[in-house]
Amino acid sequence: MLDLTVDLLNDLFEYNDETGDLVRKISVRGSKANAGDIAGYKRTDGYIYTGISGRQYLNHRLVFLMRHGYLPEFLDHINRDRSDNRLRNLRECTRNENQHNRKTSSKSASSVKGVHWNKEFGKWRAQCQINGKRHHVGCFDDIEDAKIAVTDWRKKNHGSFANDG
Repeated sequence: MLDLTVDLLNDLFEYNDETGDLVRKISVRGSKANAGDIAGYKRTDGYIYTGISGRQYLNHRLVFLMRHGYLPEFLDHINRDRSDNRLRNLRECTRNENQHNRKTSSKSASSVKGVHWNKEFGKWRAQCQINGKRHHVGCFDDIEDAKIAVTDWRKKNHGSFANDG
């Protein structure tokens, strides 16, 4: 398996700080990839992948390694756009912090992250999770009150990773 190094990546690619694109410095034999082309392709999961020596790599991880000289276990796209690989949009994080920056689930009946209808009490229940533990924020008659409460809790406990969906 190929060991990725900063030197290897700098030999293969130029990084465009404005767009977040990796631009090929050399053409790849037996491929349509030519020098000057933007490297990678967007998959259905929204991430951009680039092939190097027969193996696929996530572009945001290549960019981070090129610029910082190391690869953390987890990286977060601050604006949640998986194809936005500008360095200012990438930050090192823990698995837990990465989960805080998720968007509202498309399955959410309330359309408010962390709020659902509790049939038993006939109220809107607000809850959040941190370090794998679910925290009850409160039950509310009005969904807007639940939204305010869960948003305030998230700001206090998730810090810069707080995301309201």
